[in-house]
Amino acid sequence: MTKPPTPDAKTPRDVAVAVQGEDTPAGEPGRVVASGHGAIARQIIEIAAQHGIEIREDADLAEVLAVLETDSPIPPEVMAVVADLLGYVYRANNEALAEES
Repeated sequence: MTKPPTPDAKTPRDVAVAVQGEDTPAGEPGRVVASGHGAIARQIIEIAAQHGIEIREDADLAEVLAVLETDSPIPPEVMAVVADLLGYVYRANNEALAEES
């Protein structure tokens, strides 16, 4: 899992987006559940880290998803990129579980 930035550190674009994908019903696209810039972005990252949620730094993807409204489904044209992201998260989670065993 990527460590969250320090509170005073800034990402190049200083944006964060939280995506719900695992708990969505089969066949439904993932949803943007939170997004923000600046202090809100840092808070989203901090909350994710506190809850053990995988954090992936991808400023381009975050910028694309940040234009979507909260609780909106991710459009099909963005789904391929999000699928890659979720694949990364699943692999990282499996590796972390294997290391704990």
